[in-house]
Amino acid sequence: MSTSQIGWITLDRTKSDLTAQLCHALRERILAGELQSGARLPSTRNLAEALGVARSTAVEAYSRLHAEGFLDAREGSSTRIASYISPPIIQRGFVRNLGTADATEASRLFVPGSPALENFPDKIWARCLAKSCRNLASDQLDYLANPNDKRLREAICHHLATRRGVSAQTTQIVVMPSTAMIVDTIARVVIRGISTKRACAWIEEPGYPPAQALLKDAGFNVVGVPCDDQGIDVSRCDGLAPKLIYVTPSHQYPTGVTMSLSRRLDLLKCAQANGSLIIEDDYDSEFQYIGPAIASLQSIDRAQNVVYVGTFSKVMAPGLRVAYAVVPLHLVDAVLTEQRQRGLSAATHIQAGLYTFLADGHLRAHIRIMNRLYAAKMSQLRTALLDHGQGVFEVANGHGGLQLAAWFNNRSVSDVDCVSRLGQAGYGIAPLSTFYLSHARPGLLFGIGRTPDDINNEVRRLIRLLLNYLA
Repeated sequence: MSTSQIGWITLDRTKSDLTAQLCHALRERILAGELQSGARLPSTRNLAEALGVARSTAVEAYSRLHAEGFLDAREGSSTRIASYISPPIIQRGFVRNLGTADATEASRLFVPGSPALENFPDKIWARCLAKSCRNLASDQLDYLANPNDKRLREAICHHLATRRGVSAQTTQIVVMPSTAMIVDTIARVVIRGISTKRACAWIEEPGYPPAQALLKDAGFNVVGVPCDDQGIDVSRCDGLAPKLIYVTPSHQYPTGVTMSLSRRLDLLKCAQANGSLIIEDDYDSEFQYIGPAIASLQSIDRAQNVVYVGTFSKVMAPGLRVAYAVVPLHLVDAVLTEQRQRGLSAATHIQAGLYTFLADGHLRAHIRIMNRLYAAKMSQLRTALLDHGQGVFEVANGHGGLQLAAWFNNRSVSDVDCVSRLGQAGYGIAPLSTFYLSHARPGLLFGIGRTPDDINNEVRRLIRLLLNYLA
């Protein structure tokens, strides 16, 4: 597909989430069979220019669709529609026969990474937003306004200090519309002045596919470092020393493992010895179900080698489009310059509303409510998989976070094919093999945010479908 063939993509610029709109447009056409298996897509640069959006929007859209299994993206070659897709994947008549009224909604069951949006405190949020908008100062609406709301930065700083042990000054807080934009910005700041041969980045194996794609797109040679039940093991990675290391220590994505203290110390020593910068993506650390949460990696960093990254997408809603980073002092100016030059700022009124939401204590209250809800959902899902899985899976511990990994005991199973088949029945589960750069292990990644009321019966139905396919 060339850029001249994308006139059918229409983005509503009155809505903030252009990435989600682009994902939806491409996903729907893949599912409908309008984009065929193996078809080549435009480069992210050409797509962004044709649609008049930031390149990061196209990069994030492709990354999401790759993570969902819709796209194949191999280093040094074009991005294409996944070869295993035989559209149309969702036949609405078939879905209705399964008792699901709306195919789009049904396909979101157990989708990883999505919070329980039906529990979003919309009335409280509306009051906070209205209150903040009425009190916006004129300088907050000017072109020259700081893209990072001062009061929100202060509120985030206080929140992170009390809940995550993060040590930072307000001036170190940077606010952007997404974690992807922050990772992309940090990667581009770090890679400047590094020769191509020495531009190596380490990422957990298995690891977060959008982060893999962003680091590659920035110019890094991305190397997967094995993870086990203690997290990333830097002693198992030979070869070129990294300039950047991306990790998810609180709940490793996708395994859910919490990085042990000894591994954290080894990682910090490795970074200091190699002059590396660590990106700590603390995306859903608020949700801990067994025992107390371990403090952030940044809280034990004494050498200013860690960029702490968080988001309101998981704890509140993705549609807010607000993420934040705590940047080491020596990188603050470079990151702020990059932010201003590329226009990577979250909406002023949303930042102001979030300040009120935090300052009035609503975030703390919402986290308490959601932590109880998600703990129950996680327990129900894990129990159901163990009770009805008939030995098919090795299920993760489910001690925290918004997703649960279940690996196939039979390593010859194609999890990509399984996910494709389950997608026909209305499930949004992700194949675990797509999280690996090499030596992939098949399995399924379940989200606990978008679940049915009766998780047990839904899992029984899912297992029956899966066993019929595996038979």
